[in-house]
Amino acid sequence: MRLEDVVKYLNEPSAQDKLFRLIIYVCRLFEWGLKKRDAKSSLAVKLKRLDGSFSDTRRVLRVGKLLQVYHTLRSIPAKFWGNPTQMVLEFGKNLSSAAYMANDHGKWIASIGVLDIDGEKYGYRSTCAWFSTIIFAMTLDFIKLYRSFMAERDLLLKLRNIRHHRKTPDDGVQEEAAVTKSLTDLYIARRFIYIELARNGFDTPIAVVGVMKWKSVSNGLLSVFGIISSYLAVYSTWRKIVPWKA
Repeated sequence: MRLEDVVKYLNEPSAQDKLFRLIIYVCRLFEWGLKKRDAKSSLAVKLKRLDGSFSDTRRVLRVGKLLQVYHTLRSIPAKFWGNPTQMVLEFGKNLSSAAYMANDHGKWIASIGVLDIDGEKYGYRSTCAWFSTIIFAMTLDFIKLYRSFMAERDLLLKLRNIRHHRKTPDDGVQEEAAVTKSLTDLYIARRFIYIELARNGFDTPIAVVGVMKWKSVSNGLLSVFGIISSYLAVYSTWRKIVPWKA
């Protein structure tokens, strides 16, 4: 791990957002543990304040992302024209994400007293929109995974044909190298799909509990899920900046 890579990573707004989320869930886990031992723990109160501070910072960082949704939605038809299923899923994912962020900011505005609005209502709406975003994202990832396996099958078949029809050692060398590189790129891209599926998988119970308003589920367990999910997001973002070696 090089220092310049760490600096580059920490300068990325998306990386900052993921790190802050990880810190938030770590704070929540320790807060839960401290309150189990002592309901009036002063350290638990401090951790709750730290949790709130990082949550507010994330909301500030996401303002630009919320404004970018309009541009993203406009680009979807051109990008996925001819593939109506993926187009609908992309629209659903981005609209749900926008609804999540907008309602989460509404909850924040209510909590700091800028407007006299029902923060709890906005918080519940943001949770429902987040759950919807997860469903759309996982569906898209499963489609990407299926297409990845189909592409791998075609590339392996092509590679086998190149080697089968080779008459001299130099026959099809460049074509074989190109196919091998395509396979390597495919495997690397698939790793990101696996990570995203796992991340959303660990986020799903947190969202379901929020949507169903199940109070009996342990906050400690949900915090553990949040930590794992956040770590996977941090790792994925890190690997996009510092790629795996081929």
